[in-house]
Amino acid sequence: MSHDLYLYSIKNHCDSCGREDIEHLAEENVSYNHCWIWYDSFDKELGFRAMYDVPIVTLIPRLEILKATLVCRNGGIPTHKMITEKDHVDRYGQDDYGKEEWSDSMIRTIDCGQYEYDKYMKDDGWAKTNYNAYRCINDILRASYANVIDYPQACWRGD
Repeated sequence: MSHDLYLYSIKNHCDSCGREDIEHLAEENVSYNHCWIWYDSFDKELGFRAMYDVPIVTLIPRLEILKATLVCRNGGIPTHKMITEKDHVDRYGQDDYGKEEWSDSMIRTIDCGQYEYDKYMKDDGWAKTNYNAYRCINDILRASYANVIDYPQACWRGD
């Protein structure tokens, strides 16, 4: 389960009738397992919804701080290696130089249970870990950066 987010820009707003054209720019997703960081370090009451209707030119610095918070939570040591090979491509043929490298290792979860088997999960993208929350924030940042020059007043909304 997750929340779908949409980056939009309003064009042709009419003050008289209230009509406006909404241009869809990007979409991202926040998994329920990744929501914890938003409530913990972004907005205690609204969580990720606090970024709704905030222009990305204003939002990007806050998201960068949130992303940096995750690195500090981990003691400043990244949980994953970064791809350092120039001209490296992912399985879809896209250049992924500088991106995070997936691993098959078991990683410590945020809400460790009382039993040893509750403390670690396979790093599958859904685990409640610092890294997966980091990936979620980074994906939203990438879409925001890709649009901030042409649409600085674009905003995120979601379900």
